[in-house]
Amino acid sequence: MFLTRGGGPHSNKSKRPLGYIVAAYFVVLLSLQQATAQVAPPLTLAEAEDLALRQEPGLSEFQARADALEEQAVAAGQLPDPVLRVGLANFPIESGGFSTEAMTQGQLGIRQAFPPGKTRSLSTQQFQSLATEMDRNADARARDVLTSVRSAWLDAYYWERAHAIVSDSRSYFDDLVTVTRSLYSVGKKDQQDVLRAELELSRLDDRLIDIERQRRTARAALSQWVGAASTRPIANKLPAWGHLPEQQTLIDELALHPALLAADAKIDARDAGVRLAEERYKPGWAVDLGYGYRDGSL
Repeated sequence: MFLTRGGGPHSNKSKRPLGYIVAAYFVVLLSLQQATAQVAPPLTLAEAEDLALRQEPGLSEFQARADALEEQAVAAGQLPDPVLRVGLANFPIESGGFSTEAMTQGQLGIRQAFPPGKTRSLSTQQFQSLATEMDRNADARARDVLTSVRSAWLDAYYWERAHAIVSDSRSYFDDLVTVTRSLYSVGKKDQQDVLRAELELSRLDDRLIDIERQRRTARAALSQWVGAASTRPIANKLPAWGHLPEQQTLIDELALHPALLAADAKIDARDAGVRLAEERYKPGWAVDLGYGYRDGSL
């Protein structure tokens, strides 16, 4: 019993270092996580644009549709597959012999059909116009994504800067309250001055609360486009934008907007569809090539 009781204290002492090691491990792990978060590179507007474009599923969808329509355009311009024909002519059913009748003939042939009118070229034009429409829709979607992510990034940038500026100014208002109270205690300020200083500090705190709410809202809006990258610090410098183009230049370039080009391509596809329907009223034709085997002779 003496040995058993004596083993208790030594056992507790042996467990303490293990507990310290586990605690130290978690402390180091948390420190590393905080250090990683602190050294995360700032999120620039250019990087936000790149992330938004790469994560936008609509772009790949439009591109896949365009590729499929391009393949259909190639297929639509080809001739139909030739048809191989194998048969018997004048075969005597009752006797069932190939040499019974002199007119019995084995036939082998190939048939190539030609669609009516210009249906092949018009079908190709229709699919190519539809593919162009999908390409232009992809470009228009990319512009919409860029507009949205730029707006979200600039909104986040504004509220981050507002939070930093107002937070820095709070210390001055806090000092003002402290000084006013000190002057009030020695009779150089009245109570109204103290209340006014405290009111200004309270208003500033309310402003900080509102800014923090707007800041989180802006981050959430940005996360819709860049995902987890929205938790990174926002770069504190705006891009170096040049001067805006002249108004007439913008008006001239408006006709080249992808949305308008997509509408033009859609009109071209509909026009090709109308002409294709008219061409299908024309007769089609085919070419047959064959030979026959009869009683051991061609």
